[in-house]
Amino acid sequence: MKNKIKILIFSLICLAIIPSFVFAFGEVAGPVVFYVPIGGSNTSSWGISNDQPINVQLTAEGNITQFVSLPNSISLEGNNKIYWINLSAKIPVDYNISAGTNITGTFYALAQGQPGQVQINLQLKKNAYIIVEPKMTEQNNNFFTGFFALQSNFWIIGVIAVVVLFALFYFGIKRKEVKN
Repeated sequence: MKNKIKILIFSLICLAIIPSFVFAFGEVAGPVVFYVPIGGSNTSSWGISNDQPINVQLTAEGNITQFVSLPNSISLEGNNKIYWINLSAKIPVDYNISAGTNITGTFYALAQGQPGQVQINLQLKKNAYIIVEPKMTEQNNNFFTGFFALQSNFWIIGVIAVVVLFALFYFGIKRKEVKN
């Protein structure tokens, strides 16, 4: 039993330490999704990080470009801090629903390297979707638009998973002790 506890503690320490040693131009996993009613707007965020200070140019491609707005560029300070870029989408009142309720596109973040004999440019690609919802009453619109704009935090899911695994492990040991 003591060995199992040591292994569990070692695993938790590894999970806490390993991510802090990874350095690169990166982004938060998952697509950027907007839930927007016809005639309404909504915001979403895209998380980008880097270990060194850089300037990043942002662009969009695909059908989504006519409905979204984003900054042209941002500056990252480094230190692997996640910078959340606020993006907004707006569907006009006269949007033809027969054009589709799932508008797709791609966001790009480009960090240009230093000019010289070899210039290395780094680029991130993020899929983006606008889910067009039917027009709603003003009362319902405020509730649902705000509700769907919430971002899920993957670290919370990870902590919950670790707690559940620990509970299963702990109660499994207790059950084994009761049988003996």
